[in-house]
Amino acid sequence: WVHVLLVSQFTLMLYYTPFLLGGFSWSPDSLWHGGIASYLPDVFSGSNIVLSDYSNAYPLSFFVTYLFGQMGVNVFVYSLYVYPVVCCVAFSVLAYFFAYRLFGDRTAFLALLFMLPALHYAEMHVSRFSAGTIITLIALILSTYQKKWALGLSFVVIVSLVLVHPISPLMLAIYLFSLAVSKFIYNRRTGAKMDKPFFFSLIFLFAIVALWSAWSIFATSV
Repeated sequence: WVHVLLVSQFTLMLYYTPFLLGGFSWSPDSLWHGGIASYLPDVFSGSNIVLSDYSNAYPLSFFVTYLFGQMGVNVFVYSLYVYPVVCCVAFSVLAYFFAYRLFGDRTAFLALLFMLPALHYAEMHVSRFSAGTIITLIALILSTYQKKWALGLSFVVIVSLVLVHPISPLMLAIYLFSLAVSKFIYNRRTGAKMDKPFFFSLIFLFAIVALWSAWSIFATSV
């Protein structure tokens, strides 16, 4: 927990402070995203809202923004003070926990310290990509557990990811495909049997490809 707190503190210092001082200079999508989200019921009803095709095809992040608006949160406050704080802290903490699952706490903490300055070039503002990045990290963490509950949650996460961003599921699928291929080659060379992580990766991979393909066809036909 000390590592998590330190990573969160460093993230806010290195990323959110200049973001806050710079205003919207780093977030060109935020106002468009918030504006479309404000008219989301009209978009779903078929009204001809300019530049709303994306929200109709991948609506989840817009729906979350719309819910905050319905709770009385101003879109400027949400875009500048709420979402970036939650997003950048969630990104660093989830990345730390994923590295922790693979390498242990000390290596994960050192890796995050070297990685955090790169957040300067990331755009953790209100957007489909940032939401997809957070969900992808959750999926990566779940892939390190070979349990039934993790497999069940993985399908929920995959559905959420497909509804957020068209590219993020492909990035996750490439990682899982590489993982499955490396395990297959290693097991063939060593003569070991295919273990549970290998089959878990295959199930996860097929689910992503199937759901992404089905939704892509549906979204483009609407």
